[in-house]
Amino acid sequence: MATSQNSSDGDHGFQIAPMVDIVFVLLLFFMALAGLRQQEVQLKAQLPGDGTGTGEIPLVLDITADGRVSVNGTQHATRTDRELTELAAWLQNLAAEEPTAPFVIRPNNETQHERFIQVLSLLKKTGFRRITFA
Repeated sequence: MATSQNSSDGDHGFQIAPMVDIVFVLLLFFMALAGLRQQEVQLKAQLPGDGTGTGEIPLVLDITADGRVSVNGTQHATRTDRELTELAAWLQNLAAEEPTAPFVIRPNNETQHERFIQVLSLLKKTGFRRITFA
């Protein structure tokens, strides 16, 4: 009995040609991407500042949600102190000793804007100009 190559059930056996095509496509894909690989280089960036790198540690001025003000963990104004008298006296003494001291103001998310502006105005009034925000 002779059997035909094309049986009626549709099974043509394992076809290698589509597998080879897939392997060639993957090979071409990876070869093309290998050429696009970028080399890492060091960037030359000019950092802000005068370049002396004094390494001064800034004074961290925290303002809490209820209006208390502390500098590096030491409280200098309570929530009832509207005029910030204790903080003003402390800043004036500091301005006499170290007029270029850097400050970082860290208000709480719930801090009233009025209190923040009071502290910022007091820093400006006492002569401090190196102020950043966090």
